[in-house]
Amino acid sequence: MNNKGAPTMPRAASSNMAMNMSTTAIKSQKVDEAAETQSSKENESSGYKSPPNGKPSTASQAAMNMQRDTTRRKEISFNMERIQMAEKLGNERNLCIALDKRVTDLVNELASLKSKNKVLEAECEALRSQLNDVTKQLEARTSHAREAVLTMQKKIVRLEITLALTEQSLEQSKLSQDELKEAHREAIESSTSQADQRDRELEAMRDKLHDLQVTYEEAQEKHKLESEASEIALEEIRIELDDAKVANSNLQNSHELRERNLQQRLTSRGNEAKDLKREVSSLTAARAEAVSKKQAAEYQLRERAEDQVRREEELQENHKETQADLAKVREDLRKLQKSTESFPQMVVICVDVSGSLSSNIHEVKQIYRDVLHKVVSNNKEAEVAVVIHGARSQNDGLPARKISDETFRFLDFVIIGGNEDYTYCIKKANELFEPVPDSQKLVILIGDGDAMYSNRTTLVKECERLKSSRILAHSMIMLSNHRLRYSTDFDMVKISNLIGGRTEWKDTYLSALDEILLHEREQYFKAS
Repeated sequence: MNNKGAPTMPRAASSNMAMNMSTTAIKSQKVDEAAETQSSKENESSGYKSPPNGKPSTASQAAMNMQRDTTRRKEISFNMERIQMAEKLGNERNLCIALDKRVTDLVNELASLKSKNKVLEAECEALRSQLNDVTKQLEARTSHAREAVLTMQKKIVRLEITLALTEQSLEQSKLSQDELKEAHREAIESSTSQADQRDRELEAMRDKLHDLQVTYEEAQEKHKLESEASEIALEEIRIELDDAKVANSNLQNSHELRERNLQQRLTSRGNEAKDLKREVSSLTAARAEAVSKKQAAEYQLRERAEDQVRREEELQENHKETQADLAKVREDLRKLQKSTESFPQMVVICVDVSGSLSSNIHEVKQIYRDVLHKVVSNNKEAEVAVVIHGARSQNDGLPARKISDETFRFLDFVIIGGNEDYTYCIKKANELFEPVPDSQKLVILIGDGDAMYSNRTTLVKECERLKSSRILAHSMIMLSNHRLRYSTDFDMVKISNLIGGRTEWKDTYLSALDEILLHEREQYFKAS
């Protein structure tokens, strides 16, 4: 799995691990020395005397070296297991973050497919309405053509009657015969041409109706295929989403199990510290016994008095070093708890949804969701308030509360298209912080870098108010070229600089969020 861009192990945790390894090495060395001293005392009590040069025998030295090597190997193995456990926990955490991001992408893709399906249905509905209109027009024209044909037939009948009468009159008057014949011929040609024209119009309407019917069938077939493809894609996305949820649940269970194992190992380490205390107590008792024996047998051990005094001083120094090591272990444990435990924190996220962001609102939503993910992963007890400015209609945002699904989906219901107002959002952040005195406070500004305002004096005053309260305001700008679109006398960079916060861009805000939230945690525990 590619971990590029993923959050690294905190500096405090890595320094604690290195300190624990050095402490373990010192302890193993001291245990070896204590074992050597105990072995020499047992030899003395059993009547064994070391060679004149004060060195132990070869067998005892080999046994001591073997015991020392065994102890060191165990310590090294334990340290390697702790390092591997920390690496596995970091990889699983990165995998959880990647799965959350994949789930978010799948949800977005599902929403996009639904919207496309709605568009296709609307297009099909429009085609149906157009086809109905054309069908109605064709029916109207067909009925009109039929009526015209009937009218022409009636005219022809009347003309035929008139022709018959005319023929009768021709028998009576041969002078008007030519004129009547010409009138009859013209009437027949006129009726024939009109009938042919009506037939051509009717045939054209029938062809047009056939083309429309073919177009409708093709559109219906296309809609059917696209609907089936959409349903298949939706089903695949649902299956993949279910698999991702199951994998995420398994990873969380595995993570909890590994945390419990690590806690058990820490408890075992505490028991080892207690055993070390008892061993130091036994060494102290052995030292007292050695002193009493030295006083009782001083006349026999006068030549070894200086060596005995030196060993007593070493035991005292070892005791002091052991106490110091135990104090360091307790301090490291306290620091480790501070780097993982929850603490009271309030974060105000000010989001710009003005009209200038209409084409890039999805990037603003992505930054907003990333900020929420980082905050909740750093501190589960953190409360988040959301301030919206630049919406088309008035939006009071979200009050301070713990992060939930409603918090993640809040921007999906905001109507964009207004003008941003950083005077309003900074003032609103100060108002939200007033009733919360005992929390670590932080402001996150999300936008495109431009900072329009309703009152410059009030904006500067509210920024100074945040700065005097030692509340930092960091800007997360959706651009990646580190250059703002417009040149204004006030922008998000200047606001963060005035308050004392940082300015991060599209390609740097993820890693910067880890550093910002870690700084907030350190500031809280440093003050407490």
